[in-house]
Amino acid sequence: IMGNLCCSQQRVKSNYYVHDRSLQDKCVFCKIANGHKLGPNDRIVYENERIVVFPDIRPAAKQHLLVVPRAHIANTCSLTCDDTSLVSEMREVGEMMLRRSSAPGAKLKFGYHVPPFRSVDHLHLHCFELPHEPAWKEWKYRLPHVWLDSSSLIRQLQEEKQQLSGDWVPEQHAHGAGPGAGAAPVGTAQGFAASTSMVSEGIKVGGKVGGGAADQSSDAGLREPLNGLSERL
Repeated sequence: IMGNLCCSQQRVKSNYYVHDRSLQDKCVFCKIANGHKLGPNDRIVYENERIVVFPDIRPAAKQHLLVVPRAHIANTCSLTCDDTSLVSEMREVGEMMLRRSSAPGAKLKFGYHVPPFRSVDHLHLHCFELPHEPAWKEWKYRLPHVWLDSSSLIRQLQEEKQQLSGDWVPEQHAHGAGPGAGAAPVGTAQGFAASTSMVSEGIKVGGKVGGGAADQSSDAGLREPLNGLSERL
């Protein structure tokens, strides 16, 4: 809920892509994306015109990569439905890079921390080959209202685009559910202003991108008080 309230208040379209050079010069991920090596372990493992990929300097799993847009997009609250292709590409590239060195059938996970629970205010996708190492770090990348699964974000952006075009039919109504369906999606600027739910999901990778079954593990017991959590992230 804290993340939702923060997002609903902070995002305006004019600040979406930040062109202020002073802000970009202060952003550590902008520096890395522009080729500046800030430490001995900084290295870009993949790049194209829109995104770069590099290892997290504090890995929390067997493999832990960050996928970052070159443009300075602050966080998930800055995204609109126009960014569906960018967010989808970030996920596809992240999965491609993990699978290059992971064993067949390895369990992968992809997602974002939502404001205010992230250490760098530049959109970045966490890409994991599980298990988490050390195991307690799983909480940091699973807690409701803190963690947003990438598949959920992509789906929400797609639904927002369909809503704006007038083509969207809520899934509940499509299956005959009653009123109350079709709430604004979570994780985008529109959804954070309208919703207080968050989705956490693990993906078991099969033979192709996006394949596999969703992790059915329960979030029971993970809903600890969030006071002070942002400082630990």
